Amino acid sequence: RGFLSIGGALPDFSGDQASSTPLVMDNHPLYKNSYLVKLGGINVGGTELPATESNLAALEVGTSFTFFPPAIYSALRDEFRKQMSMYRPAPAYRMLDTCYNFTGLPGFEVPAVILEFEGGAILQPDVDQMLYFVDGDSSFNYVCLAFAALPGDFPYAVIGNRAQQTVEVVYDVQGGKVGFIQESC
Repeated sequence: RGFLSIGGALPDFSGDQASSTPLVMDNHPLYKNSYLVKLGGINVGGTELPATESNLAALEVGTSFTFFPPAIYSALRDEFRKQMSMYRPAPAYRMLDTCYNFTGLPGFEVPAVILEFEGGAILQPDVDQMLYFVDGDSSFNYVCLAFAALPGDFPYAVIGNRAQQTVEVVYDVQGGKVGFIQESC
């Protein structure tokens, strides 16, 4: 479902469609090889969530879901639940605690979740990347928001691979930035 292309720096490779954000270097021995970016804000269905001091995020391809520090996740979860109040809630599924039962519905609408980064870059997962279909991709019966609270005291948010699946993520390490091209994959 994706590709790897080596060469060409942003925006040479991807043209004007790319929005970029600076990479942040961290000298902590455990995280010095992580691609960190500054999360500027989160928008849920047109509602900007309050800014927080815990705004570093690691772009992670080895983790499926996206995890935020508890305060950030609580604000995201609460706003998402508020905008989804017309749908029947379902029990939590593992660490995913915002779930819905769409059994018998002809369709459903979910608020967009937009991750806004320093420098104006945005990452907007589509419905298939924002939700986890517990019974498989063809079933809308049991669906959960694919975001959760970070366990323990992990110092950064983690943007998982699920949120990055339909986005071309262009790492310009030499240039010190990472770019996102929506719906490129």
